[in-house]
Amino acid sequence: HGMSATPESAVSNEGAAGRDPLDRLADAALALAATALVLLALVEMQTPEGPVADEWSVWLEFWNEARRRRAWRERNREIYADWVGWLAEIVRHGVAGGHFRADVDVDDFARPFAALVDGLAIQCLLDPGPEHRWQMRRTLVELVDRELAP
Repeated sequence: HGMSATPESAVSNEGAAGRDPLDRLADAALALAATALVLLALVEMQTPEGPVADEWSVWLEFWNEARRRRAWRERNREIYADWVGWLAEIVRHGVAGGHFRADVDVDDFARPFAALVDGLAIQCLLDPGPEHRWQMRRTLVELVDRELAP
């Protein structure tokens, strides 16, 4: 894989930086898992159940009021830009680390991902059965896998 290691160096523990090849493999797997887990944790954190459902209710009220108040719309733009920017940064980090596909346009992924989180969460909030929360999780996890997996 582009390394100048030999079978002898691997056996003698003289691989890259003197580390055991299995340790390097484990580190790479953990980095990949950690990057993907950040997005999966976001999915969990955004799923409207328990106290999170109350937070989503507040957001619905905020968005409704923002339709009438310009200052609130401007604040919403700022919050949404931060949210999408944060998602893009997570994906950018995953791309840079080789954990996500190199050809991913992070901004083209982040905005629809954020919109899908919002839309699915609203549907779960309005119809709070466990099957809708499961469907939200499944849809978002499948999107991450389909769009980002190397």
